[in-house]
Amino acid sequence: MSHLTNYKSEMKKRGKKHINLNRKDIQISWAQIKKEQLLDKYYAIETSELELSKEEIINIYKKLCETEDSFKVMKTQLQARPIYVWTKASIEGYFVIFYLALVLQRMLGYKLKRANVKRTIDEV
Repeated sequence: MSHLTNYKSEMKKRGKKHINLNRKDIQISWAQIKKEQLLDKYYAIETSELELSKEEIINIYKKLCETEDSFKVMKTQLQARPIYVWTKASIEGYFVIFYLALVLQRMLGYKLKRANVKRTIDEV
């Protein structure tokens, strides 16, 4: 029974729609998984920007992913945490500091890659 508890805690993170847990066993919806696998190689992007070309929309989407990745780096590797500031200057200063740290980190990663160094930024 304890293995079901472990699965339930893991299910909170991902995979809910394909697995059904009850008191005695685990049921996996293999038919649903196979159906969704047919779409694995396709991306769907919804936009209201009808005047843009497909390439422009894809480039904007890629930049969005890069921006989200940058915020993820700020929260994890740079350990940015919520702070309580009241003035506009303080808020801007906080973001400038983390932006500069992010730029420096990206530059280091770029230089490591160009130098063919096989270590991550965290290891350096």
